[in-house]
Amino acid sequence: MSVLTGFSVTLTEGKISFESDLALSGFQVERYEVLGFHGVGILNRTLVCNQTEAQTAIASITDSPAQIGQSLRGSVAVLIRDLWHNHIHLLADPFGGCMVQHFESNGIDIYASDLETLKRTVALHGLKLEKNLAYIMSVSLIGNGGLTESPFKNVRVLEQFSFVSFDNTRFKECKYPQFNELTSPDVPIEEAIDQFLEDVSININAASRYQSRRKISQLTGGIDSRMVLAGLVGAGKAQEFSYFVGGAEDSLDVMTARNVCATLDLIMTRYDGVDRAIRPAGIDELTWSLHETNGVLQGPADPGLASNENLILSGGYGEFLRSFYAKGRHPELSSPFSTFVGTFGNYGIGDSDTRGFWNRSFVEETGSRLQGLIANFADFGINGAAQLDYLYVATRNRYYVGEISRSMSRFTNRFDPLYSPALVVIMNHSSMADRDSGELQLEILHRMAPTLLSIPFDTPRFSKDFATRFRIEMQPTRTGHAPRFDGRSNRIPLRPTGVLPLPDSGLLKSQALKVNMPYHALKEAQYAKDLISRELVNGLDDEFRQYFNMDELQGYLKSPVKWRPQIRLLRRLGSNIAWFTS
Repeated sequence: MSVLTGFSVTLTEGKISFESDLALSGFQVERYEVLGFHGVGILNRTLVCNQTEAQTAIASITDSPAQIGQSLRGSVAVLIRDLWHNHIHLLADPFGGCMVQHFESNGIDIYASDLETLKRTVALHGLKLEKNLAYIMSVSLIGNGGLTESPFKNVRVLEQFSFVSFDNTRFKECKYPQFNELTSPDVPIEEAIDQFLEDVSININAASRYQSRRKISQLTGGIDSRMVLAGLVGAGKAQEFSYFVGGAEDSLDVMTARNVCATLDLIMTRYDGVDRAIRPAGIDELTWSLHETNGVLQGPADPGLASNENLILSGGYGEFLRSFYAKGRHPELSSPFSTFVGTFGNYGIGDSDTRGFWNRSFVEETGSRLQGLIANFADFGINGAAQLDYLYVATRNRYYVGEISRSMSRFTNRFDPLYSPALVVIMNHSSMADRDSGELQLEILHRMAPTLLSIPFDTPRFSKDFATRFRIEMQPTRTGHAPRFDGRSNRIPLRPTGVLPLPDSGLLKSQALKVNMPYHALKEAQYAKDLISRELVNGLDDEFRQYFNMDELQGYLKSPVKWRPQIRLLRRLGSNIAWFTS
């Protein structure tokens, strides 16, 4: 497990210094000394979860820093000293799942593996980071960061496929050579699929070799976690893991995952691998995760978690093989507004006849930034049919999937074995129709473990023509045949003394059943709605008001909590405002 909180490098007045929580000694190294490590990931075909393991993995390597960096897999960053040339290199994983932060002010440049370390290092220079309202409003509007870089002003995020090199007096941001290869039109898609399968095999085998207290693989009714399972089955490692699915007993996810495990005789668990010391209550139920990620994400990591030595496999990178934003469409670039609405929809925005509660100028500004990103993708070599799907790679994947794994690495060892830069080539050279239908991912899954396609998913995933072409005969659901369980479950800790949870509501409980959402989500949405009404409408200044049409917002906040888009928006907006004003 990663016990470090991160590392940083500072350049000021022509002098370089670094901060790290652990100084290693006693290692015999060929070329590289590890000065800092953050996250969980693959280094030199080995799963590493702390600085000592990183030094062991890199001890005999003589490859160039760029070669080492572009071979990283997972949300991970490593700071190394090249003893041959006396240079320091900050290497980030190619997709930037571990988002390296850069602060610049008054002749001081600071690079850090995470925002918490950046805040601490900035404070050593008598400075303080200022929260960025534009970021939290952008996240509230679209659901994730990326169109606005950071929750703090004067902070930018290192670009994907990049690393930073330092000599004695200066630094330089460099691109991994791999990036030009990934976006080249000359790489055959078949070669890229082979490389993806090889990467998954390397990742799975590294996870198998890693000595951990417990090994758990997440399993739902969908295709991404099934693809992780396919990697385990194909490598002969499936029996080494237990399988966890969250949700209500009668949910499709739970019933489908249990059927998969019963069919393959895999052991399930009611323990998700994450330990908790304290349960949040009241306002903490909205903001704790934002305090843990410093405003980046409202996710599963929060200060109430406890550290453990487990290994948890997830499957978020499978989304690269489908169509998250495009949905069969090319970008609509006729105006910033149409680009935004064509990509993210018009919920809360209105149309030519009605005004929504989001200020149109704010939406158009966001649309302009979106157009700028799409233009950059074209310059990179991403073809028009893949540009909206690459938007997922550049924004949501980093600020959601990547950040979840990075932030959880402080508490447990979470890793996604589907991580492979070859996914960019597959996306760029596959047809929009194959991504949108999901058949591209299904074809690759068939190569990994064809029997898994014959076990039902939560919903039908392929056509009769696809089933005929790949000779798939669906197995019946094994009703009355329950999978085995390991007997473990999560311990539910007490809340802090004197702190009350959010109030219960019979009305919200019944509404949660109607919209098929967790009851706690509706409780949080109701609390957030009350908070927004109190803070935003009545108490906050014009800086906030520039993002909203206030009359329409007040009307929106009078509506009862009862539908999915509203619940999601209220939770995002309420939690972000509470974090910003804390």
